[in-house]
Amino acid sequence: MKMLSYLLVAIPLFMVQKGFGLGENGNIEELSAMVESHIVAAENYVLPKDNAKLIKVDPYKIVGYYGTFDFIIIGAGTSGSVIANRLSEIGNWTVLLLEAGGHADDFSKILGLSSYLSYSDFNWGYNSTEQQNACLGRINQQCFLTQGRGLGGSTILNGAFYARGHPEDYNRWESVYGNPGWSYDKLLPYFKKSEHAVFYPRDKKFHGVYGPFTISQVNSTPGLVRIKINEMKVV
Repeated sequence: MKMLSYLLVAIPLFMVQKGFGLGENGNIEELSAMVESHIVAAENYVLPKDNAKLIKVDPYKIVGYYGTFDFIIIGAGTSGSVIANRLSEIGNWTVLLLEAGGHADDFSKILGLSSYLSYSDFNWGYNSTEQQNACLGRINQQCFLTQGRGLGGSTILNGAFYARGHPEDYNRWESVYGNPGWSYDKLLPYFKKSEHAVFYPRDKKFHGVYGPFTISQVNSTPGLVRIKINEMKVV
């Protein structure tokens, strides 16, 4: 069943192979080898228990001087990147954007296989604290928290899903936790300002069209995807 699933994924990949860095001479063998190598790596990946491998500090090394900045943003995910972009619009402001991970690779562009990236260096690999009402079947009742590490953050491995939090969560930030200005209604203008919504119809009361962050909707299921779904039902 696993091989059948892989082949059914590989077929539609052939149609988009030139979009994955294979060039004019790219072929299905190269693409399949790339996909298979990432899948094998994910299946053998050992999640880190701490951040020890990221801490490579030489106490005798003199750290270079990189200048001073008006703003330092930690994390180049969706939010960090948009914030850096907005702040840099002020010409006399200096902005430093820090990111622990690297660039996304070609495999990360295959949205249907994004779950494999949860077992790679693109994921921080954190677990939650012990839960009382969730993840009861997991070791120590800890949830596995997938969180992206790299330029783009969790957009690297979340299948390109985008969603805002529930309005009541934002309202609680303001009313319960004492953060004025963080209610949903007060944040909505900033959500809209960051968005470049390209789907139709769209409610302009809730979505923006001139921002740097493009969002769209999937309105149909491609034929080859329907074939895969039907084949998996048979299996």
